[in-house]
Amino acid sequence: MYNVNTSIEYAAAFFLLADKLKDAVNVILKNVKDFHLAIAICRVYEGDHSPLLRDILENSVIPMAIENNDRWLVSMAYWLLNRHKDAVRAMVVPLTQFTDKDMDTTGADSAAVVHDPNAFILYHHLKKNLTHNQATPYKLKAMRVSFGSVLTRDGNAGLQIRLHLVDAA
Repeated sequence: MYNVNTSIEYAAAFFLLADKLKDAVNVILKNVKDFHLAIAICRVYEGDHSPLLRDILENSVIPMAIENNDRWLVSMAYWLLNRHKDAVRAMVVPLTQFTDKDMDTTGADSAAVVHDPNAFILYHHLKKNLTHNQATPYKLKAMRVSFGSVLTRDGNAGLQIRLHLVDAA
């Protein structure tokens, strides 16, 4: 039996066999709509500093995450782009601030517009630690990942992933 999704995945695989990474990633993004897979393939083929990875993050992932109000995804995308200040800001400031390309984020930060005191405290904690840890890389003593199932507000089951880090200091 003919399966359209399988043939699309085969098309992406054949592009990869032909060393056409950009074409394979475009097929995955446009037809399979799996940006996770596209990011993974870019990182495997070209590493973390791939121009294609940068393009995917800036032109696909970040706009989609902002539209869906997904702070975590916006923050992770900025972190992968080595824009750590924006990654921290994305955790607490309104995501609409990231849609204006002409906005200057180098001066005074915009965390003052956050009305949630907990988010404001988190922002300052992350900002302080990011500033202090820029000179020395973060070292881990241990890392553990745990998985669990959760029930969402709409009654659907979801996957919860917890990352536990132990500092080596």
